[in-house]
Amino acid sequence: MNAMKNFILLLVFTAFFISCEKEDDNNNNSNNTTATNPPVASFTNSIDDYTVTFINTSANTPTSISWDFGDTQTASGDTVIHTYDTAGTYQVVLTTTNIDGSDTASISISIDHYYNLAEIKTDLGNLTIWLYDKTPLHKSNFLMLADSGFYDSTTFHRIIPDFVIQGGDPLSKDDDPGNDGTGGPGYTTPAEFDSSLTHVYGAVASARLADSVNPDKNSSGSQFFIVVGLSGAHNLDMEYTTFGLIISAMTFADDISDQPADMSDRPTTDITMDVDVVLYSRDELISNFSFDPDNN
Repeated sequence: MNAMKNFILLLVFTAFFISCEKEDDNNNNSNNTTATNPPVASFTNSIDDYTVTFINTSANTPTSISWDFGDTQTASGDTVIHTYDTAGTYQVVLTTTNIDGSDTASISISIDHYYNLAEIKTDLGNLTIWLYDKTPLHKSNFLMLADSGFYDSTTFHRIIPDFVIQGGDPLSKDDDPGNDGTGGPGYTTPAEFDSSLTHVYGAVASARLADSVNPDKNSSGSQFFIVVGLSGAHNLDMEYTTFGLIISAMTFADDISDQPADMSDRPTTDITMDVDVVLYSRDELISNFSFDPDNN
């Protein structure tokens, strides 16, 4: 009798164990088949000089978004704007996380600064001008006039071989050669002398009125000259503001200076110009002109 009871108890225990095991299996299977939606990281970017806008485009709605800009700086948020301190190549990493997992996306971006230069276009050739940061008033004024088209169709109204060629007078557009060299935009620019900016070959400087009527040596608002003497024109140092340097094709400036001129040094045939603002990166300046802006 006792043997029979023990056998029945064994059957009941075994059935209970099997039932529990099946329930565990069912629970495990249920957990394994639960749908998950971890984020899928992705982003876009737009570069403007040293500033980059990053936009998160990840799928499955991450609840945490973090950025590593590759320059030791980090941030969080869907859309972030980051400004780099120096040019270079940076590895940018986006990390996204939600309750179901995490994901990362990364790209390599190249940051390069673009510089505003000016280009003088003539029938004899084009001249590219590097503008000095040490003369900010002259630089900004020249770029403003160039960008507005002020210089377009003006002429080089004064050419002296082995010395300078001069232009930028709006009156040189009219039919009266006698008033060339007397005009301007209606204002002057304060002198910005710097002993390191001298009248070397290729220097670009502002014309001005004589000391007798201009003791402060303020510059013409628009007229400028380019030094074409191979030895420079250092008698003009600290007397006329030097604000730029021709970094390409000085041979064209020499050609302009060699054109026939009258007794007033005015070319017998008009040499007209258009002046545009042009952008170059550091790499382009080095490759196109062998000019390193970091050293100038």
